[in-house]
Amino acid sequence: MSEAKSGRPPTLTDAQMDELLQRITDGDSLLSIVNNGVDWPSYSTIFRRIENDIEFRARYDRARQVQAERWADELVTLSDSLPENATAEQIGAVKLQIDTRKWIISKRLPKVYGDAPTALNLNTTTNNFLVVPEARQHEIQERTRRLLGGEDNQSK
Repeated sequence: MSEAKSGRPPTLTDAQMDELLQRITDGDSLLSIVNNGVDWPSYSTIFRRIENDIEFRARYDRARQVQAERWADELVTLSDSLPENATAEQIGAVKLQIDTRKWIISKRLPKVYGDAPTALNLNTTTNNFLVVPEARQHEIQERTRRLLGGEDNQSK
């Protein structure tokens, strides 16, 4: 009698790729898709496919952009989902959901939803060079030598 192997499949099929991308655009996280059952390859297997398959990587990146747009659209629905007599705990939970989505959206689509720079803080160093004629420079050097050498201030 032969035993059937159990566990996750070693590769991602083309049909699974299409379903994965569709579910991501529908708002599901990759982790929830992979953990949904043993029919999916492991998280690391999927990421190896993303790394090695340029076409799939482009489709995956696009699906993530669509997912971020979808989450942006859901922010109003989330905020409106609270009942009028919501408790502090309910408000806190929804606020956490909104803040988490906003943070992820701003990282995935920074040009659209990223924070605009408010105050630009530039740390700069300014070098001011004093231009002194050569004759005046010799006069200053001579005066400095006399002062440091302990001679009397005869020029005052």
